[in-house]
Amino acid sequence: MNFKILNNKKKKEILASVNRKWGCDYTTENAFLISGERVYMITRDLDKIDFENLRINSMGLFFGTLLDKDFVLSMEGSMLVGPLAKKNIVELSFEELRDWLKGQDLKLPKERVDGSGSLIVKSGRDYAGTAIYSKGVLLNQVPKTRRILCAD
Repeated sequence: MNFKILNNKKKKEILASVNRKWGCDYTTENAFLISGERVYMITRDLDKIDFENLRINSMGLFFGTLLDKDFVLSMEGSMLVGPLAKKNIVELSFEELRDWLKGQDLKLPKERVDGSGSLIVKSGRDYAGTAIYSKGVLLNQVPKTRRILCAD
Protein backbone atom coordinates (compact mmCIF):
# COMPACT_ATOMS: atom_id res chain seq x y z
CA MET A 1 0.00 0.00 0.00
CA ASN A 2 1.11 3.53 -0.63
CA PHE A 3 0.81 5.60 2.56
CA LYS A 4 1.48 9.28 3.00
CA ILE A 5 1.85 10.86 6.44
CA LEU A 6 -0.43 13.87 6.76
CA ASN A 7 1.08 17.10 8.01
CA ASN A 8 -0.35 18.84 11.08
CA LYS A 9 -2.32 21.33 8.96
CA LYS A 10 -4.19 18.55 7.11
CA LYS A 11 -4.70 16.61 10.34
CA LYS A 12 -6.22 19.72 11.97
CA GLU A 13 -8.52 20.20 8.95
CA ILE A 14 -9.83 16.63 9.29
CA LEU A 15 -10.34 16.97 13.04
CA ALA A 16 -12.06 20.36 12.55
CA SER A 17 -14.40 18.76 10.00
CA VAL A 18 -15.20 15.92 12.44
CA ASN A 19 -15.78 18.34 15.30
CA ARG A 20 -18.01 20.64 13.20
CA LYS A 21 -20.06 17.81 11.78
CA TRP A 22 -20.67 15.94 15.03
CA GLY A 23 -20.53 18.86 17.49
CA CYS A 24 -17.74 17.44 19.58
CA ASP A 25 -14.21 18.23 20.67
CA TYR A 26 -12.32 15.17 19.44
CA THR A 27 -8.53 15.43 19.56
CA THR A 28 -5.75 12.89 19.29
CA GLU A 29 -1.99 12.83 19.58
CA ASN A 30 -1.81 10.07 16.95
CA ALA A 31 -0.56 10.69 13.44
CA PHE A 32 -2.76 10.30 10.36
CA LEU A 33 -1.80 8.39 7.24
CA ILE A 34 -3.67 8.55 3.95
CA SER A 35 -3.87 5.98 1.19
CA GLY A 36 -6.14 7.05 -1.64
CA GLU A 37 -9.18 8.46 0.16
CA ARG A 38 -8.81 6.32 3.29
CA VAL A 39 -7.42 7.92 6.45
CA TYR A 40 -5.69 5.79 9.09
CA MET A 41 -4.70 6.69 12.64
CA ILE A 42 -1.34 5.46 13.90
CA THR A 43 1.08 6.15 16.74
CA ARG A 44 3.50 9.05 16.33
CA ASP A 45 6.34 6.59 16.99
CA LEU A 46 6.06 5.60 13.33
CA ASP A 47 9.34 7.35 12.57
CA LYS A 48 11.18 4.91 14.89
CA ILE A 49 10.34 1.92 12.68
CA ASP A 50 12.84 0.77 10.06
CA PHE A 51 10.66 -0.03 7.03
CA GLU A 52 13.54 -1.07 4.76
CA ASN A 53 13.09 -4.85 5.14
CA LEU A 54 9.35 -4.89 5.88
CA ARG A 55 6.50 -5.74 3.54
CA ILE A 56 3.45 -3.89 4.82
CA ASN A 57 -0.13 -4.51 3.75
CA SER A 58 -1.79 -2.11 6.18
CA MET A 59 -1.01 0.16 9.09
CA GLY A 60 -3.00 1.74 11.86
CA LEU A 61 -6.70 2.00 12.50
CA PHE A 62 -9.03 2.89 9.62
CA PHE A 63 -10.50 6.19 10.87
CA GLY A 64 -12.54 7.31 7.87
CA THR A 65 -12.74 8.40 4.27
CA LEU A 66 -11.89 11.85 2.93
CA LEU A 67 -14.28 12.82 0.13
CA ASP A 68 -13.52 16.26 -1.35
CA LYS A 69 -14.07 18.48 1.71
CA ASP A 70 -16.31 15.99 3.55
CA PHE A 71 -15.12 13.35 5.99
CA VAL A 72 -17.03 10.11 6.65
CA LEU A 73 -16.13 8.09 9.74
CA SER A 74 -15.43 4.37 9.54
CA MET A 75 -17.04 1.95 12.02
CA GLU A 76 -13.99 2.30 14.25
CA GLY A 77 -13.93 6.07 13.80
CA SER A 78 -17.57 6.27 14.91
CA MET A 79 -16.65 4.32 18.06
CA LEU A 80 -13.96 6.89 18.89
CA VAL A 81 -15.95 10.03 18.03
CA GLY A 82 -19.44 8.81 18.98
CA PRO A 83 -19.20 9.15 22.77
CA LEU A 84 -18.22 12.83 22.33
CA ALA A 85 -20.71 13.64 19.54
CA LYS A 86 -23.60 15.98 20.30
CA LYS A 87 -25.35 16.05 16.91
CA ASN A 88 -25.89 14.04 13.71
CA ILE A 89 -26.58 10.84 15.63
CA VAL A 90 -29.37 8.33 15.04
CA GLU A 91 -30.47 6.03 17.87
CA LEU A 92 -31.67 2.57 16.80
CA SER A 93 -33.37 -0.17 18.76
CA PHE A 94 -31.57 -3.51 19.05
CA GLU A 95 -33.81 -5.00 16.32
CA GLU A 96 -33.23 -2.04 13.99
CA LEU A 97 -29.49 -2.21 14.59
CA ARG A 98 -29.51 -5.92 13.80
CA ASP A 99 -31.35 -5.30 10.50
CA TRP A 100 -28.96 -2.45 9.68
CA LEU A 101 -25.92 -4.66 10.40
CA LYS A 102 -27.39 -7.24 8.02
CA GLY A 103 -27.13 -4.61 5.28
CA GLN A 104 -30.71 -3.38 5.16
CA ASP A 105 -31.77 0.23 4.65
CA LEU A 106 -34.20 1.48 7.30
CA LYS A 107 -37.21 3.75 6.87
CA LEU A 108 -37.16 6.26 9.72
CA PRO A 109 -39.37 9.31 10.29
CA LYS A 110 -37.57 12.67 10.36
CA GLU A 111 -38.52 13.10 14.05
CA ARG A 112 -36.24 10.18 15.02
CA VAL A 113 -33.20 11.55 13.24
CA ASP A 114 -30.91 14.29 14.53
CA GLY A 115 -29.58 15.90 11.36
CA SER A 116 -29.18 14.71 7.79
CA GLY A 117 -26.45 13.42 5.55
CA SER A 118 -23.81 11.29 7.27
CA LEU A 119 -24.97 10.22 10.76
CA ILE A 120 -23.37 8.17 13.51
CA VAL A 121 -25.42 5.04 14.23
CA LYS A 122 -25.93 4.27 17.91
CA SER A 123 -27.84 1.64 19.87
CA GLY A 124 -27.75 1.95 23.66
CA ARG A 125 -24.11 2.61 24.55
CA ASP A 126 -22.79 1.03 21.34
CA TYR A 127 -21.66 2.95 18.26
CA ALA A 128 -21.83 0.91 15.08
CA GLY A 129 -20.67 3.11 12.21
CA THR A 130 -22.15 5.73 9.95
CA ALA A 131 -25.12 5.85 7.61
CA ILE A 132 -26.54 8.36 5.17
CA TYR A 133 -30.02 9.72 5.95
CA SER A 134 -31.92 10.92 2.90
CA LYS A 135 -35.64 11.24 2.11
CA GLY A 136 -36.79 9.29 5.16
CA VAL A 137 -34.41 6.37 4.63
CA LEU A 138 -31.27 5.48 6.57
CA LEU A 139 -29.02 4.18 3.80
CA ASN A 140 -26.78 1.35 4.84
CA GLN A 141 -23.01 1.93 4.75
CA VAL A 142 -21.87 -1.35 6.33
CA PRO A 143 -19.28 -3.01 4.06
CA LYS A 144 -20.43 -6.40 2.76
CA THR A 145 -17.51 -8.10 4.46
CA ARG A 146 -18.64 -6.78 7.86
CA ARG A 147 -22.34 -7.52 7.62
CA ILE A 148 -23.81 -10.09 9.96
CA LEU A 149 -25.32 -13.27 8.61
CA CYS A 150 -28.05 -14.88 10.67
CA ALA A 151 -31.16 -16.92 10.12
CA ASP A 152 -34.22 -15.45 11.79
